[in-house]
Amino acid sequence: MAIASYRYREIEETIVEFLSDFGRVSYPFDIFGFLLSLGIRLIPYSNLPLENRRALMSAFPDAVTPRPQNFDVRKTTIFYNDIGKDAERVRFTLAHELAHLILEHPSDDEPFESEANYGAGYILAPDPIVAKFSKRDATVIKHDFSLSDTCAQVALRHTCNRLRCGKPAAPYEKEIIKLCDWQKGGVAYESA
Repeated sequence: MAIASYRYREIEETIVEFLSDFGRVSYPFDIFGFLLSLGIRLIPYSNLPLENRRALMSAFPDAVTPRPQNFDVRKTTIFYNDIGKDAERVRFTLAHELAHLILEHPSDDEPFESEANYGAGYILAPDPIVAKFSKRDATVIKHDFSLSDTCAQVALRHTCNRLRCGKPAAPYEKEIIKLCDWQKGGVAYESA
């Protein structure tokens, strides 16, 4: 399902506002460390008894985050599938679950799933950061941000679209650049 055009900016602004509460943000984004620093418990499916693991894998192939009625991040647990998944896929899955929490989605139904996918990509590789610090090449972006091939292609497409528009950076885009602690490459690349 497509996301309404106005929602992209709202999603980006909400994510940047959330991240700004925590000071500097390093890229590639340490999703495991960040979630643990929030007090969120992370339980891989491989740590569960076989019967529970099978049930979760059947109902939730990638992950599930039970949402208590009175939401408290310190009482949140993310169960995630680590069986046969590469590290980049697991990172995206955890960022997807974090996006649901940040965006306060009431369920995993559409359009919330599409929004969480977009939010996960923006958490892991925000276009302003990709545009400022990486080359316009999916392979480089994949390496710089520890992304899957698919996520790197999407990040490249979003960054190129952003640059093609030629609009001045929005305040929240300037904020994410200001928060950024770049760990890959060591130098900023100019537009390719």
